[in-house]
Amino acid sequence: MKIEKESWKQVANVVSFIIAFGIASFVVKMCTKSKIEDAVSNLNKECPIKVDEFVTLEHVDYVVGREVAFTTIVEHPYNVDSLRSHPDIAKSNIMANYSNPNNSLRTFLKILVEVNLQLRTVYKDAITGKKAEVVLTVDDLKRCLDKDGMNVEEQLVNMVNSTNLLMPLQLTDGLVCMKMRIEEKTVFYEYEIDSDIMSFEDAKELLMSEDHRQSVKDNLKNSKDAEHLSYVTMATSGRGIGYRYLKKNSDDFFEYVIPNKELLNILEEKGQ
Repeated sequence: MKIEKESWKQVANVVSFIIAFGIASFVVKMCTKSKIEDAVSNLNKECPIKVDEFVTLEHVDYVVGREVAFTTIVEHPYNVDSLRSHPDIAKSNIMANYSNPNNSLRTFLKILVEVNLQLRTVYKDAITGKKAEVVLTVDDLKRCLDKDGMNVEEQLVNMVNSTNLLMPLQLTDGLVCMKMRIEEKTVFYEYEIDSDIMSFEDAKELLMSEDHRQSVKDNLKNSKDAEHLSYVTMATSGRGIGYRYLKKNSDDFFEYVIPNKELLNILEEKGQ
C-alpha cells in the first residue's frame, strides 16, 4: 500500500486556506499609510501570483476611501459552495486568525484601519467560475486588533468549524479525512479507512510506524505561515494534536497523539 506524501499535505493546506490568506503578505512589505495605491498597482503587475498549490491571486482592487479587495482563483479541494453557504463561519475564522498576536499580517490591518478601508476577499472556483466573498469591515478589523477581541478558544473553534466546511477530503483511494474534532486535551483529525480498498491492518502498520510518526513531527516543525499559526493555536489552547483512523462501518480505530507539551516543544524548535 502506498500513500502519496503530497496527499497528506492537503489537509494542512485546507486549514491554511481558511485560517489565513498569505496574499496580504505580498502587500505588507510595500505598504505604508501613504503608499497603498502604489503597492496595489505594483502587485497587480505581478499577477497572477501562485500563493500556494491550490490558490492563485488573480488581481487586487483598491477603491479609494472604501476598500482593498483580493480576488483569488481556488482549485480542488476547496469548496466555494461551502463558503457561500456558511459565510459567517468563514468570516469568524478569518477574524480569529487576524486576532492572533503572532500573525505578522496585523501590520497590514492596522494600515487599513488608519485609512478607514475594509478588506474584501473574493474566491473564484477555477472550474465553475462560481464566487464567494468575505468582507471585513473597519469595525471587524478593529476587533481583530483588539487584544481582548477574541480569545484562543474562540480562535480554535472557528478554525475547526471552517475547516470542517471543506470535509470530507479524499487523500488517496480508501483513505478520507472526515473532520476535525476538539476534545478536552487534543484536537483530532479524523480519517476513515475503507477496508474494501485498503487493508486496515496494513494501514495501521504504516501509519503507526516510527518513520511515519517522525514524518508527522517533521511536518509540524517545518510548517509555515498560516499552517504554523493553526498549530500554534492548538498548542496555546492547552491541547495536543492527534490523528485518529476509523475503520469504515466498524468500531475499530487506532490513533496517534502528540501531547500538548511535546507539540509546544516541536513548534519551539521551529524558531531555533
